[in-house]
Amino acid sequence: MTPLQKLSGWPGWIAVRRQLGLWCFTYVLLHLSAYCVFILGLDWGQLGIELSKRPYIIVGMLGFVCLFLLAITSNRFAMRKLGSRWKKLHHLVYLILGLGLLHMLWVVRADLEEWTLYAVVGASLMLLRLPSIARRLPRLRTRPGVS
Repeated sequence: MTPLQKLSGWPGWIAVRRQLGLWCFTYVLLHLSAYCVFILGLDWGQLGIELSKRPYIIVGMLGFVCLFLLAITSNRFAMRKLGSRWKKLHHLVYLILGLGLLHMLWVVRADLEEWTLYAVVGASLMLLRLPSIARRLPRLRTRPGVS
């Protein structure tokens, strides 16, 4: 969200960061619930067979666990309790992006059009986080003739 805020000049990106993260968690929780109900049929014995055949489930679960940690620590109480460790923990968002893209890549193997769009957006936002590029962002926005 920081690169979007710097590029647009709208401080609202940071204001919606927590809500966006919690909506992402909600989506992943619904995705996992649908998998457990509709694919597994709540047959937990089948899960071991699925894990051995489909490694993307392990990657997805690892992403879910990381996202769960971010969701339960996205409140002011957790921020105060964790102090500077809170920010380090929330850097997991970069790992979650990679895990989510890998999970999706393994699932959609045949049609890469949508996956490519997500990967390009994710990679672009990651590139904008690089210090050499991030230092230039405010100058891009304030250059004469650029609004």
